[in-house]
Amino acid sequence: MAATSPPRRGGAPHVDSVTLRARLGAGSSAPNHRDKALEAQCARHARRHASDPANHDVLYAWGLTLQERAECAEETAAAAPQQQQQQQQQRGGTDAAGHARHHGSRATRDAYLRAACDAYAKAVSLHPRFPAALYNHGIALGDLARAAQGADAEAATSLWKSACVQYARAVVAAESACEERAHHGSSDDVFERRSIVAETTRGDAPPRMINRGGASPDTVRALNNWGLAEQRLAGLASNAPARLARLTRAASRFREALRRDPSFHRAAYNLGTVMYALAELAARRARKLEAARGSPEEVEALEALARGATGHGSNQAIAGATAPAAAAECRAAAAAHICLAAAGADDDASRDAYRASLALVRRALPSARDSRSDPPADVTPGSPGSTGSGFFVFRGSLRRERERALGGWRAATSFAADHAFFFELPSESSAEVADSSGDTRSSDTHETRARFRDGHTRETDTLLCVRLADITCVAAAPRDASFPGPGFRGNDAASATPFGFFAHERDGTARWFVAPDEPSRDLWVDALSLASDIARRGKSGALERELLGV
Repeated sequence: MAATSPPRRGGAPHVDSVTLRARLGAGSSAPNHRDKALEAQCARHARRHASDPANHDVLYAWGLTLQERAECAEETAAAAPQQQQQQQQQRGGTDAAGHARHHGSRATRDAYLRAACDAYAKAVSLHPRFPAALYNHGIALGDLARAAQGADAEAATSLWKSACVQYARAVVAAESACEERAHHGSSDDVFERRSIVAETTRGDAPPRMINRGGASPDTVRALNNWGLAEQRLAGLASNAPARLARLTRAASRFREALRRDPSFHRAAYNLGTVMYALAELAARRARKLEAARGSPEEVEALEALARGATGHGSNQAIAGATAPAAAAECRAAAAAHICLAAAGADDDASRDAYRASLALVRRALPSARDSRSDPPADVTPGSPGSTGSGFFVFRGSLRRERERALGGWRAATSFAADHAFFFELPSESSAEVADSSGDTRSSDTHETRARFRDGHTRETDTLLCVRLADITCVAAAPRDASFPGPGFRGNDAASATPFGFFAHERDGTARWFVAPDEPSRDLWVDALSLASDIARRGKSGALERELLGV
């Protein structure tokens, strides 16, 4: 079941990820009094396996039961210190027997988990495309890694890496199964391929989309847990480059899960925790860079590390393994993802946990009053004074394709997304033109959007405004010869590489955009995908409340 660690008390605020440990094919954790029944089930599975050793379903069921026994042993181990303390108070002195029972329960738990891993491995050897067995194998390895992490970091690292392998195999197996079912004519099982962008064309034909609604739940869960395992490996990394590589790789896994199911709020929240951790790394890197100004070699090493965060490092071949280099931008991304997770959550427990974390980072959301990442000092998020402008989910610079009759691409302008709209912000130059022409329209963002709502347009009104509920798909686009080159930062190499994405609307319109860099492109796809899914589910009001902090 989902469990969220509380924020640390004292020191800097801390945002923890949400762990999904629910095993496939099993209910919640078994209480201790079920241990005898589970022992009998294990004995039955052993007899059935002896009589039919080629039956992979028997081995899978055996593994599930062994994992339940491990959970019972863990509950016993967790309760032992409290019982031991009570007995000490009653009898006085130490309770050596209770201490031995505590460690014995933990050893028993590990033995059950290793036996479960063995059962799952044998089941997969008989049936290689067995997503549930691979996924549960990954969970069992993760439980072993968590137990070893405090005492043996090297063993924990090895176990987390093995868990990543199992989750990766589970993703491949689940998608292969979906492909096979789709091939036999079951349209409900069509899943979103990673090549969705390759299935998109520019020109006269509208984008040819693959059904998102048929994404395999097994795939989404495996990708989420794979990202969590990468986060754990980042925590065990011995140096900053390795930690950065693991964190950006975790971001890629969570993004893959969200591309398949934007409503999977756990992955959105976990992606926010990754961005928060990257913000801490970026802040530390900035402090070191400031202190190392006299050492060119150290400055170059730190700048190379920053380039690695933006997708130009060891993860450059992994889609979505990017993050902004600046700490403030990472914090804004963390706030956006956590805010979207809170708005999209369907259960109160998850929503309350996300809100607790959002309270720590809400001020990092881009303010609708100005272009800064933080709201003015005299405005408290959620107070009546902030509701006049509030916060955006995301804000940044984009170039958009002109209408077909005009052709080409517009100059870079600021865009933003709130709880209901994705829209272009008026520039200072456009506001000056409007004032000089005698137009009484205010340059305030909310009044600009109100004009779009009312349907009042004029020849000078060229700002784009799209309802999020009308957006059916947002995806990164492949490189295209028609994309513009330089235009964001001049004629430098970075700006010469276009990073495009498209937003497909329910009326068949496809709008194309180019971001200044890969991290910005990925964050725009994240924000618009999640916000439009929330809007289509009729939860725009929930997102507005999270943005205002009410």
